[in-house]
Amino acid sequence: GQASQAADAAADAYLRFEPAEPGARALDADATAALEAAFAGLRTAARSGAGDVAPRIADISARLDALASPRAARGAWGAFAQSFLIITREGFEAMLVLAAIAALLARAGRTALLATFYGGAWAGVAASVATAWALEALFQVTPVQREALEGLVLVAAAGTLLYVAYWMVDAAAMGDWNRWLRDRLGKATGSEGGAWTLASVSFLAVYREGFETVLFYNAL
Repeated sequence: GQASQAADAAADAYLRFEPAEPGARALDADATAALEAAFAGLRTAARSGAGDVAPRIADISARLDALASPRAARGAWGAFAQSFLIITREGFEAMLVLAAIAALLARAGRTALLATFYGGAWAGVAASVATAWALEALFQVTPVQREALEGLVLVAAAGTLLYVAYWMVDAAAMGDWNRWLRDRLGKATGSEGGAWTLASVSFLAVYREGFETVLFYNAL
């Protein structure tokens, strides 16, 4: 008795499958084409309000299981490897920055600032987790909007990756890197409110990597 709502739900179900369609087509083009036809038949049956849609839903579920089962293990290991590499690279980059500044503070005899410095770093971790939660909550919208958001995330991730690659090449000279660190340390230790400046440096060092990780994970 709710044909319009049923048709909308059937369309949403297909749109949730649609992002996985290219991968499914690569595994089995004929089975994927048949699955898309089954989704279309479900929408038509739901919209008409005639007949029982339960057999069509069961058929689609069986087709999805058949597509997923043979390659699931290999796909899981690939996702694991990419996930591991992303967070290792981003975490290592943040640790290099933090370790370098902490070493300069120790050599300058300003160990009293280390607590504030590490506090900023932990705040960056918390902000990264909050960003991941917010982005995931943002994706819990209708499938059409999710498609657009996923596209924006992919573009942002690609742009971020290009920027990071350029920055790494530009800052490859060790002299430039050391000057950057000493400049930040001088501002933190030589002016009033320097502890907060130092905390902001550690916060940004961690949050930048955390934000990149969130982007790359969502793109993955």
